Amino acid sequence: MENLKSSLKNAPYFCCEKRNDSEPMCPRNEMCILAWKIFCTKEWFQRISEISQKSFLVSILKQLNSLHLLSYFQNLLQTTQGKDFIYHRSRIHVSKKEGKIVKSSWNQMLNKTVEQKMRETLNWFGNSTPWMKANYTILLLQMCSPRLLLTAADVIRVLFQREWDNISEGQRKCSLQCISETNRLFSGNADLSKAGCAPSDLLVDLDVIRDLSSGASQFRDFIRHLPIHLSKYILSMLDKHTLNKCAFVSQHWAALAQQVKIDLLTHIFIQDQIAFLQGSYTRGVDPSYASKLLIPVPKVTDDGKRVRVKNQKWKLRMKSDYNLWTAYQNQETQQIQMEERNVFCGPYNIRILSDTWDRDRVIHYSGGDLVAVSSNRKIRLVDILRAQEVPMQFRGHTGSVRTLFLCEDENFLLSGSYDMSIRCWDLKSGACIRIFNGHRGTITCMDLCKNRLVSGARDCQVKVWDVEIGKCLKTFKHKDAILATRISDTYIVSSCERGSVKVWHLLTSQLVKTLNGHEGAVKCLCVDQWHLLSGSADGLVIAWSMVGKYERCLMAFKHPREVLHVALLFLRVISACADGKIRIYNFLNGNCLKDVDQHGEQHYHVPV
Repeated sequence: MENLKSSLKNAPYFCCEKRNDSEPMCPRNEMCILAWKIFCTKEWFQRISEISQKSFLVSILKQLNSLHLLSYFQNLLQTTQGKDFIYHRSRIHVSKKEGKIVKSSWNQMLNKTVEQKMRETLNWFGNSTPWMKANYTILLLQMCSPRLLLTAADVIRVLFQREWDNISEGQRKCSLQCISETNRLFSGNADLSKAGCAPSDLLVDLDVIRDLSSGASQFRDFIRHLPIHLSKYILSMLDKHTLNKCAFVSQHWAALAQQVKIDLLTHIFIQDQIAFLQGSYTRGVDPSYASKLLIPVPKVTDDGKRVRVKNQKWKLRMKSDYNLWTAYQNQETQQIQMEERNVFCGPYNIRILSDTWDRDRVIHYSGGDLVAVSSNRKIRLVDILRAQEVPMQFRGHTGSVRTLFLCEDENFLLSGSYDMSIRCWDLKSGACIRIFNGHRGTITCMDLCKNRLVSGARDCQVKVWDVEIGKCLKTFKHKDAILATRISDTYIVSSCERGSVKVWHLLTSQLVKTLNGHEGAVKCLCVDQWHLLSGSADGLVIAWSMVGKYERCLMAFKHPREVLHVALLFLRVISACADGKIRIYNFLNGNCLKDVDQHGEQHYHVPV
């Protein structure tokens, strides 16, 4: 006990030297001084007007004079951006006329006695230790209304930004010392007090309050009345020149604009690093894997008909046991040699051509240096290598363009429009070479094979055209609007909103077979010599056989949302889903080897 008493004698912060009741407080014990100052402040703070309270509060915050203290209170008042405080602020209605009245009658509203007490408190506060400043400010904020807390949060944010702009770059790198200094604030040992200002300059007027809290523009400034993350999100949509202008609106806007610039620079840096890392990152799937396999296909007789097997019975199997070979059970097949590769499973880089959302945008890429892009009636070409538009205009459609087909090797571009016409454009001059008229509905899809063009429209018709003369050669019909169509040397494949897929013979114009299995509209197709893929709004990609009249589903690849595009390359199914991901499946067993999301992140699944 004696050791404890001797220790307390050496700690003046905890030793009270008040000897009688006539002394209001101990002159040395900081706890006593703090308690007395708070007691005195409570006597008059809650009885004065809100303008006077705001003036005293802003004056106290200006006396903090420390980047670390401002950072501490900025984090402390972060809760004022919650929905309850934002709702309270939205209920505040201050007119411009009231602001003028308050300003003109400022001296009359402030009681002389209370003003003197304010100045005395501010003078004491300015010469106090950081520990005393921090604790007094915390207790003062406890007396404030939600509206005053919102003002305090705005003022501290602006003061912190000013202090941050004033320090050197070397001091910013040492900003981690803020944590240790903030921890010392409550130890009473930090001696960072600054000389106080003259008593006549301590109490701020209404103009200073408005300057710090952006009050001058509160009658039309909606940014200030939003949470910080929403305000920054709105300002981040502006271009660099406009964002620089926003810094001159008010101190609050300047602080937000500075934070948005830092966030944008950080985002660009991170994207560059992601693109760099993706170019040298491989894991899980061997991207160099390649092999030649014997793949089963239905056997056909000499007359072209498929051999049928009676009493076909399916055996239920686990998902892991199901593959392309089990799909042909009880069916006589023949073996063909095909090459298997892990395409698009290796490292890659991303080149962003456009980062804006446009629900009416349609594109087509044929594997060259150009991408055809259209939004509404405007058609443009984008150079992939330069990541910029080609200065050429394609004008002529009277309705929005709904489908494109770029044939870069042959130097022309095809476009189908809401105006029910198909136009052929010259890539060098931008002139319209030919117009294909005949559909009675919006053109929705096109495909090209040699000099044969196939088109589908919302008039439920599929038409085959001669590209060189622009003449319609054949017409095939569905019962619903056509959404996708493909053409090969032998067949034409088309799909509609009902979910059915039809295969037509190009020479005889006969319907070969109708494939039913989707529960939603089939929006994309892919055809090769042996197989057919169909992607639907039901989230499924179904594999079919193109041999003869074989109509059984071979494989199904499930997606969480509708499938927008599908391709088959070296026994790998590449699909684009509405969830923003590109997936690569093994065509032989249905396993998802890899998916890439919209941010460029890779996710590997089953290694091969």
